[in-house]
Amino acid sequence: MMKRSKYLIFLGLLCFAGSSSAAEEWIKNTTVERLLLHGTLYGGCLAKVTTNPTDVLPDCGKEWITFDCLTVFPESTKAAAQLKFDAAQLAYVTGNEITLRITDDRKANGKCLATQVYNN
Repeated sequence: MMKRSKYLIFLGLLCFAGSSSAAEEWIKNTTVERLLLHGTLYGGCLAKVTTNPTDVLPDCGKEWITFDCLTVFPESTKAAAQLKFDAAQLAYVTGNEITLRITDDRKANGKCLATQVYNN
């Protein structure tokens, strides 16, 4: 019985220690208002959307979301970032809505990273 209690306590501590404050959330059915390209900051390519990212994830910067075209984050690739930015450009030009999955675990100059983007 004592051995099982120690095991459950250890398991509980392991789960607590492994938890992270980082989160991923969806911004659904939003409109792209502006696009920004920057040579050195914010991951290089961003979109300003009508849904404020801080409404979904409070640690994200206001209004803008990065796609990381400068590959600031090790898991990013230029090709994937460009495809996400292309989807944002298409939404901007057509006026159609997009849905984005953003994370506050990856921020470029305070702007949260979009890990998924799709056109509605």
